[in-house]
Amino acid sequence: MSENNQTSFRKVAECLYRNESSKIYYAFVKRNGRQIRRSLKTSDRKLAERRLKEFRGDADKLVSGGRNRISFTQLGEIWKPVACANLKKSSADRIERCFRTL
Repeated sequence: MSENNQTSFRKVAECLYRNESSKIYYAFVKRNGRQIRRSLKTSDRKLAERRLKEFRGDADKLVSGGRNRISFTQLGEIWKPVACANLKKSSADRIERCFRTL
């Protein structure tokens, strides 16, 4: 890859970088020796700092010594809206009832 095609980032704060061309903020976080880079999808610094704080918490849950820290209940809460998105109300209600019995 040539140098001209590489994206240039400017360090703004700890773990917070800004793309020079698009002015969008990015989070660069290291967990267990791996770098996780994520767009914060904003050009506002204060909002980027709040999203960075949230992202750090999420990154701690995702990468932790090879084991995930997210509980089954938390995973279910994330999964339910996705699973029920294109279902009829009765089918979505059935999934909700099944989930509550777990």
